[in-house]
Amino acid sequence: MLSLSVIAYLSQSESHKDISRYLFALQKKVKNGEWKSIFISVGRIVERTGCSERTVHRYISAVNGFPIKITKRNGQTSIYEMDDEFFKALQWLEMRNLLYVKKSRHESIIKEAERWQEKGKMAPPISRGEWHPSLPLSSAPQEYDFINPLFEEIKISRKDKITLSKYPEFAISEGLEDTKWYLKNINPKIDKPFEFLRSVISKRARTKHKNRIEK
Repeated sequence: MLSLSVIAYLSQSESHKDISRYLFALQKKVKNGEWKSIFISVGRIVERTGCSERTVHRYISAVNGFPIKITKRNGQTSIYEMDDEFFKALQWLEMRNLLYVKKSRHESIIKEAERWQEKGKMAPPISRGEWHPSLPLSSAPQEYDFINPLFEEIKISRKDKITLSKYPEFAISEGLEDTKWYLKNINPKIDKPFEFLRSVISKRARTKHKNRIEK
């Protein structure tokens, strides 16, 4: 079920979420037929996520069975298979740029997942192409007109809010904090608020992407 799988992800520690997001990226390769299965070493997970080896072993103990089935092989790397409902939940969150959502938003997101579940809606269709903050915004998925609640009181057009909502939530949140600081300490007026917001939010997204998502 969508809501339970969303809860399973949101309840993880931040470092465990890093690992889940990495395995999610690999599971997409399996879904797309690029890989037959996920077989990676603990060392590889450590390298790609920046987590310690101890943290990775704790993650394996915590998730084995659900939401990740881990098959150990003698003398070979283990096979990781993500539960299909958990995969759909991460996909559902990804399409809303909520994979990095703050704890304060957890309750509202779970309620939204429950509403989707009640309506009989499943995860949105897989994006036609992968998008990362380092790529042009024009290449981002366009399947939905989601407006992040953080933009509710921002005085820009609905179209501009939809455009900015396609950035990851952590970048939106940090970008808005940067904007508040700028208005208070540098200039109390911004002539082109949409262009300014897009600039600071995209900068946050690129920085996070470079330092944490890819090496």
